[in-house]
Amino acid sequence: MSDIPDWLVELAAQQDDDEEEEELETSEWDFMRGDPQSAAAIPEPVEELPEAQPSPDTDPRKDDGEADQEEDVMATLRTQVEMDEAAAALDSRDVRDRPPRRIFGLQPWQQLVLSILLLLDVVVIGLLLLAMLGRISF
Repeated sequence: MSDIPDWLVELAAQQDDDEEEEELETSEWDFMRGDPQSAAAIPEPVEELPEAQPSPDTDPRKDDGEADQEEDVMATLRTQVEMDEAAAALDSRDVRDRPPRRIFGLQPWQQLVLSILLLLDVVVIGLLLLAMLGRISF
C-alpha cells in the first residue's frame, strides 16, 4: 500500500493528461518564437512632425473668435503656472520657519540630559550584567 492517497494519484493523472493536451496546442517556450499574427497586429509608431503654424499677428485670415480663444488658453496657462509657483514657494520654506520638533514637549537641552542619563543607565546595567556572568572582573 502506498503512502499517497488515491485522490492525489487521480489528481496527478488528470494534471498529466491536461499538460499533454496543452503541449500539443502550445509550448511553454512559445513566447520565444515570433508570432507573425501578433507582430502584424502591433502598428509601427509613426513620427509626426509638428506643422509650422503662423503667428496670430501674421495670419490675416484669423478672425477675432480664434484670437479670443487663444488668449483664454494663455490666461489659463498663466494661472496654472502662478499656482504652481505659489505651491513651490510654500514647499521651499526655510528650515528656520518650521516649528522645532519636540519629544514629550521637552526643550532640546532637556532631551539631551535625558538621552545622556539613558546612555549611562545602559552602560551601568551592561557592566553589572557582565560582572555577574563572570565575563569581566573588577
